[in-house]
Amino acid sequence: MKLDNSDIQHLLDISGEFFILTDAAGSVQFCSRMQTQFKLFFAKIPEAGDLLPEIVLPDRQAAIQLIIHDVSGCRQLFKTEAELVDKQGNVIFLSITFQPRLNEHGTLEQIYVLMQDISQQKNFEHKLSAQAKSISNLIELAHALIIGIDTRGYITDWNTHSTRLTGYTKNEAYTKKFKDLLLFDTYKQVFETEMASLTEGKSEQNFEVMVKCKSGLILTVLVNITQRTNPGGQVIGSVLVGHDVTELVQHQKTLEEKVQERNRELMQALKNEREMLDLKKRLTSLASKELYEPLVQLHTDVELTAMQLSQLSGNELETRILHLEKRINQLLLLVNGFFHHTNKTSKK
Repeated sequence: MKLDNSDIQHLLDISGEFFILTDAAGSVQFCSRMQTQFKLFFAKIPEAGDLLPEIVLPDRQAAIQLIIHDVSGCRQLFKTEAELVDKQGNVIFLSITFQPRLNEHGTLEQIYVLMQDISQQKNFEHKLSAQAKSISNLIELAHALIIGIDTRGYITDWNTHSTRLTGYTKNEAYTKKFKDLLLFDTYKQVFETEMASLTEGKSEQNFEVMVKCKSGLILTVLVNITQRTNPGGQVIGSVLVGHDVTELVQHQKTLEEKVQERNRELMQALKNEREMLDLKKRLTSLASKELYEPLVQLHTDVELTAMQLSQLSGNELETRILHLEKRINQLLLLVNGFFHHTNKTSKK
C-alpha cells in the first residue's frame, strides 16, 4: 500500500510533528502543515524554494546554516533543541532532527528536518529535577545522620548533620568505611551482622550502636538501614539513617536508677513494717505472759505481806521485803531490755 501526501500529512497531524524536506543545500522542497507552536521558530511560513537558514528567526540563522553544512559534510544525523516563548509567556521546547538522505552512491541528496514539541517532556523533567533537588536539600539539611554506603561498606553520601554530630567533614568521610570511621570494635560485628541480614531481607528496623566522634565524644545512635537498588533491582548499597539518642538513653538510665532506689526504699520500708509487727506481737506476748502474770503475783504477795504485817517478826519481814525487791528488779531489767530493743527497731 503506497501512501500519498495526504496520508503523510494526516500521520504528521496525528503525531503533532512538523516535517520539512530540503535538498543538500537546505532549500525547501516540501513541508507539512504547520501547527501554531512551530511558527515561533520561523520568521515566515516555509514554502518550496525557500532556503531554510533564511526563514528561521534571525538569531538562529547562523546556527541552522552551520548544522546544514555539518550534516552535508559528515552525512550523519544531528539533533538540537530550541526554547521559545509565545505571546502568553508560555515556554515552548522544540526538538529538531536533521536526517541526511543518501542515494545508492552515498551522495547526499536530501535532508529530512523533523520538529517535535517536547514541552510536556521538558516540563516533566524540570519538575523531576526540582523534586530531586528538593529531596537532596531535605537530605542534606535533615536533623538526622543520613549516610550512603556502597556494597563494600565505603561511605558515598554524608549530609550536614553527620558532619555536625561526628565532627568529620565530607572529604574526611568519603573513601572511608563506615565501620572503620565511626564504630568501636565491639559494634563492628553487630553492624556486619545487620548488613548481612539486610541482604536477606531480615534486618531489624532499628538497633543501637555506639559511635565515636572526631573529638573523642561517644554517642549512642539509633540506626535504621535500607537497601539501595538500581532500576534493574540489583542492590548497589544502602542508606543509613541515624538519630542521636545519647541524652534519651542517659535519661532512661537515670530513671531506672531512681526506680531501683525507690524499690530499695520500699523494700526497706516493708522490712521495717514487718519488724514493727513482730515487735508488736512480742510486746503483746510479753505483756500477757512475761509481765502481766509476774505483776499479778507480785501484787498478791504485797497484799499478803501487808495483811500479815503485824504477825511477822523483824527477820521475816526483812526477808519478804528483800524477796519482793529482787522480783521488782527482775521485772525492771526485763522492761529495760524490751524498751532498748524497741528504740533500735524504731531508728531503723
